[in-house]
Order: sequence, then structure tokens, then C-alpha cells
Amino acid sequence: MPLVQISLLEGRSDDLIKSCIKAVAEAVHQTLGAPYGAISVYAVEVPRAHWATGVHTKDEPETAAAQALKPGNEKS
Repeated sequence: MPLVQISLLEGRSDDLIKSCIKAVAEAVHQTLGAPYGAISVYAVEVPRAHWATGVHTKDEPETAAAQALKPGNEKS
């Protein structure tokens, strides 16, 4: 019985999350051969203040240094 948890930042629509859940269930069915009735998929929306990368939560303003490290922001 496959169980898949999807953790994501809050803010997406219910329709978008449902679409993701269905696509994941389909992928599990196709790759593992598990019957649909045995597959459980659930999404957990996490508030931005409760999710951190390193020591900075997602609700904190991004520093200029962090912005500079993002792909496409490199200086020539």
C-alpha cells in the first residue's frame, strides 16, 4: 500500500492540489503497478513561517546575497 505525502507551501488552489494528487497517484499506479484503491496520496500545506531553508523562514525577505546565488542572477 503506497503512501505518498506531498509537503508544499500554502497558497495553491484546491483544484491545483487535487490535480497534483491525481497525477502522483497515476504515476505510482503506472510505475509500481499498485491498484488505485491501495494508493494513498495526501498534501500538507505548510505556512511560510513554518518552512525554512537554512536558518531563514520562507516569510522572511530574501537577502541580496541569496538573490545573487539564484540561477540567472550571476554576474559576468
